[in-house]
Amino acid sequence: MASEYVDKGIPFLRSLNIEPLNIKCDGVKFITPSFHKRLQKSSLRPGDVVIVRTGKPGTCAAIPDWLEQAVGRYHTNALTSAQILDELIRLAHEMAAARSRGEELGLSPEEVAFYDALARNDSAREAMGDPGLRVIAAALVKTIRENATVDWNVMAPTRARMRTAVKRLLRKYGYPPDMQDEAVQNILRQAEEFAPLWAGSGG
Repeated sequence: MASEYVDKGIPFLRSLNIEPLNIKCDGVKFITPSFHKRLQKSSLRPGDVVIVRTGKPGTCAAIPDWLEQAVGRYHTNALTSAQILDELIRLAHEMAAARSRGEELGLSPEEVAFYDALARNDSAREAMGDPGLRVIAAALVKTIRENATVDWNVMAPTRARMRTAVKRLLRKYGYPPDMQDEAVQNILRQAEEFAPLWAGSGG
């Protein structure tokens, strides 16, 4: 992997750049657009949670909507490598704010990720309120950890069971029925990011 690093290009986040709900820009490496394209299947998408599996396992941070747009603007020569790095610094500041928000909400980094998945729908957030969403987020972490098995996210039967467990939980806590389908999709996407750490953990 080290042989793919270049002086200028698209920022490549490594485990040492990820801190609890934060991203450090010190030591950020760059890769070429061609190598980035080869990594397309593992590219980060807005809303994804980055989870460290080496060094500090379990450390995580979320990817904001604007980062994908910034990389796209680099591809069209609308941004330079330095400007992309500025975007990452902006991300680091947002992550620091998110960490403070998690502390204020009394939620763990994992719970914050699911809280955000639930709160993406403004109407749902207004209907449930912060206290309701906090309760559901904590319950989701427990339920998903209990139901996470090896490859649950790629095997249709186990994925269906996970979906059912999530839907049951949302109904239990009164999440608005007409907003549940969207919430389930967001929740399962977040759960997939935690899958490598939670598979078989049983809580």
